[in-house]
Amino acid sequence: MKTVNVKLENYSYPIFIGKGSLSRLIELIESRKLNRNLFIVTDKNVENYFGKFIKNYLEQYGGRKFYYSLHAVEKSKSVVELKKIYSNLLEQKFGRDTLLISIGGGVTGDLAGFAAATFMRGIQIVHIPTTLTAMVDSSIGGKTAINFNFIKT
Repeated sequence: MKTVNVKLENYSYPIFIGKGSLSRLIELIESRKLNRNLFIVTDKNVENYFGKFIKNYLEQYGGRKFYYSLHAVEKSKSVVELKKIYSNLLEQKFGRDTLLISIGGGVTGDLAGFAAATFMRGIQIVHIPTTLTAMVDSSIGGKTAINFNFIKT
């Protein structure tokens, strides 16, 4: 696995690139000393193909876990969907000690990134992009967004 370090003025973070990265997620979380309570956001495509693997794999990891799945369509990047994520975070009693894990394409990365940046003034996030768009867009640099009234803002 290759590591690219993004160095910013006040903050730095690694980007891990390689085949089988998902199966090394626990190792990467532990090595970075990230939060143990996991709120996992996937899209329905990821859930259909990899949902069982993800749940079985993360079962061995300590901490609380909750899985949230959304439709991978532009319409999901909305205040309505954001509210559902916030509601689930609160109902499941997740707080600032949460690591939000986004597994999916650009829609998933944008929405999950925005949710992580704004929930309780920001919680930790790990992006696992599954499409080229997500790999070069929402998962790098913190450029995330939701649409307002179905308009990109």
